[in-house]
Amino acid sequence: MERRPFGGAMTAIVSPFRADSKLDLDAFRRVLQSQKQSGIDGVVVAGTTGESPTLSGAEKLELLETALDLQDDGFSVYVGTGTNATESTVAEVRTMANFRNRGKGVNGVMVVAPYYNRPNQAGLALHFSAVAKAAGETPLCLYNVPARTGCTLAPVTFSGLAQEFANIVAIKEAAGDVLAMTHLRLALRSKGVARPVSVLSGDDATFPAALVTGAQGVISVTSHIIPRTIAGIVKAAQSGDLERVRALHTAAFPLSQGLFCAPNPVPVKHALSLHNLCGPYVRAPLAPLSASEQEVVARVLAEALDLGAQIL
Repeated sequence: MERRPFGGAMTAIVSPFRADSKLDLDAFRRVLQSQKQSGIDGVVVAGTTGESPTLSGAEKLELLETALDLQDDGFSVYVGTGTNATESTVAEVRTMANFRNRGKGVNGVMVVAPYYNRPNQAGLALHFSAVAKAAGETPLCLYNVPARTGCTLAPVTFSGLAQEFANIVAIKEAAGDVLAMTHLRLALRSKGVARPVSVLSGDDATFPAALVTGAQGVISVTSHIIPRTIAGIVKAAQSGDLERVRALHTAAFPLSQGLFCAPNPVPVKHALSLHNLCGPYVRAPLAPLSASEQEVVARVLAEALDLGAQIL
């Protein structure tokens, strides 16, 4: 049976760099293979964790081409897009929706809300309407992350868009508010959206609670380091095994907090470097971890292991 796009345990994948700040595609393949072999359902390439604001259009396509080499029926590749201008966002979505590598294209495109401009709900509706029209039949996941964009895509606005456009199939809700899952489900119901629309958590610390209140999956950062544990939480929630959800969440919790001791993805790249999957290098204006922040990462790795998390 064909799987719905945007569901299960997904990783917002890093973009590895070399010391000279150039893309490290060999390291990218290693990270991708680690995710695939660990049971992660898919990855989002060139999202926030992939340092998308620092990537050129050509670099995004290089990363996407590399990821599509690994895509199969059990491992989906999605791509992050979105700018603070509707015209450029539409152009980027068209490019990503139509990109092919050996006949394989992305299983969906994630589109972040416009940042800096801080549009109101009417502006957000106009923006995402233009995006949905440009995407054709490509599945879209809208991305609500108010802490980074300065605006909030309200449940009633999202549900109206989902009602109008069949290719809007999901929302990544990263406000860290588990109540948002219920608000979204109720808004979709009130708009009469009968087809499946996935509500996804984008907050590692709260996503188990989000699953219990109706989320269909997670787009995670912590899953870089404990992919089997994160995938296990999703599977346990889907099967109704709440005791296992609690146990795995407790094991994951030190990392779900500690890997955000500095701006994402600096800590997770450092943790990956400790396991020889990629270098710790990030692009300016991000800065490497301080000595004290490195100690935090080392401590939470040890705590998670002691609590039973399965690290890489």
